[in-house]
Amino acid sequence: MLRVQRWALAPLRLTWNFSVGLAAGRWEPGEALGAGPGGELLSLGSLLTTLADVHAHEIFVDGCFNGDPHPGNVMLLPDGRLGLIDYGQVKKIDHATRMSYAKLIVALDEENQEEVCRIMWGELGCRAKYMKPEVCYRIAAFWSDRDTRDITGGRNIAEFMEWAEEQDPVVIVNQDIVMACRVNVMMRGMANAFQLRLRMAPVWRPHAEAYLAAHGEAGYSAKRPEGVAPGPKAAAAEKGKYS
Repeated sequence: MLRVQRWALAPLRLTWNFSVGLAAGRWEPGEALGAGPGGELLSLGSLLTTLADVHAHEIFVDGCFNGDPHPGNVMLLPDGRLGLIDYGQVKKIDHATRMSYAKLIVALDEENQEEVCRIMWGELGCRAKYMKPEVCYRIAAFWSDRDTRDITGGRNIAEFMEWAEEQDPVVIVNQDIVMACRVNVMMRGMANAFQLRLRMAPVWRPHAEAYLAAHGEAGYSAKRPEGVAPGPKAAAAEKGKYS
């Protein structure tokens, strides 16, 4: 059995106190810490994955979710379970929006720029001034998948949003997906607090595909055509279809 001394526990307590709400009480020197009766050390990766899975279930299956899962609303309980509190900003999204957002998650995981643009412009009704496929793809990826260098160009959040606005100002946003995107970013932000990079599309994809399959879209595929490069280098979408 692993036992954690106070000096070894301090960094974990400090991290959870300032980035994820801590409701585990106090530990004494030599006291066991963990999720199991044996005091096993907690796996931050598993906790974050569980948190992401729960919110994916709320979004895709329930269609009703907490749009404000910031660190202060996530509690680490004494037995290692997570407690979610303060559902003061609950958002409901309809079936059609969930179907489109599920397809978007799959397309982002496949890094299929053309399909991402088709969903954003065609199904979700988003519009930008110039309708640039690469900018559309990067914005969708940033809000619903990842903030890696291939998406942000190494810019921080503020710089990236400023760059996107300069390149192709957004004119119409589908308000029903705004809070889902916010949850997506918050999940990644929580992971970043622990120096973990979390890409959300692969984590949410099983939930998205299960929802699609349960509603007659089991055959949906967002695979790129053979020979087409992934992401921003993919073939341009035919923006005339959505003008």
